[in-house]
Amino acid sequence: MSLLVIQIDGKSIMEQNVRAIEVAYDALTLATKVDDVTWAFGREALNNNLGPATIIWVPDSGSIEPPLNVGGGLEDGGTTTKARSLADRLMNFQVYCNGIDYEQTENLLVSVIAATRAALQVGTVFGNETWLTEQSGVADTALNEVVAVLDVAIRMPVLDESGGLTVIANATHTEILDPDLDC
Repeated sequence: MSLLVIQIDGKSIMEQNVRAIEVAYDALTLATKVDDVTWAFGREALNNNLGPATIIWVPDSGSIEPPLNVGGGLEDGGTTTKARSLADRLMNFQVYCNGIDYEQTENLLVSVIAATRAALQVGTVFGNETWLTEQSGVADTALNEVVAVLDVAIRMPVLDESGGLTVIANATHTEILDPDLDC
């Protein structure tokens, strides 16, 4: 018998963001929060029959967006150059919330939204939720009961590691490009 590796221990930005959401989830004080939840990452975890209560984050698709206007420049009185974002990845995830009944699944769904807002704040977009029917007795997903799939898009800045921010304070042009157009 082999042991399943279900903890989120990857070093990717995606997994680190999900790990931050898990920490925020643990800190929630909602009365409807479900305790003893197993968190997992990736499509392979869907077939591991982890059983309720589970939250599985599966990366789906993403786009490159213009960066939010919140980074770059100098801080600490002009002594430290802040990292600036060249572009942002808006990564879409399908979040599978698996509970033993509709109430527990709904509580998982609401708690994931609250934890995501607490951990990531700006730039996260919540999309549709899709409810799957009971999966009891179905091959490969025998332990799944009621599953709701939430679409979440997380904004992840892509940082420029080559150097500091170049600020152009003033730009003037005095050269005549075409002498025949001199007015």
